[in-house]
Amino acid sequence: MLFLKFLHYLGLAFAIGPLVAAELLNRLATSDSGAGGGVGGASGSDRLDEAQVALGRLANLGLVALFVSGFGLMYVAGWHLTLGKQPWLHIMMTLALLAGGFMGASNGAARRMLSEKASERAARRKKVSILRIAGVLSLVGAIASGLWRV
Repeated sequence: MLFLKFLHYLGLAFAIGPLVAAELLNRLATSDSGAGGGVGGASGSDRLDEAQVALGRLANLGLVALFVSGFGLMYVAGWHLTLGKQPWLHIMMTLALLAGGFMGASNGAARRMLSEKASERAARRKKVSILRIAGVLSLVGAIASGLWRV
């Protein structure tokens, strides 16, 4: 039980942290898109976009750990005690699933952004930014619903 709680908190940190860092890199790449010419023909914003995709993958692993450990905690506590009698848990799971959807959509859009020309990336960056912010807000809402139960 203690290991599952540790994995749950670790998954939460690895879901929110890289997502916020990827959003900061997205903002930095948006402001850096006018500056050109990096080493080997790659501009600074290209490297920032690649780093965003890598951080998105790390956030996905954190979300998987969060879901696995959360379902493990519900199983250990007993399904009839958790899902049937704690309505805050339904809100938490719904918001976490929404966050997973937003994260998946933002990571897919960020990967597609790598194959686009630099001139076409501005609109995609805005879409990625909105999806990531929605994912972070959904995870924060899930945390709030879990803390509110006390």
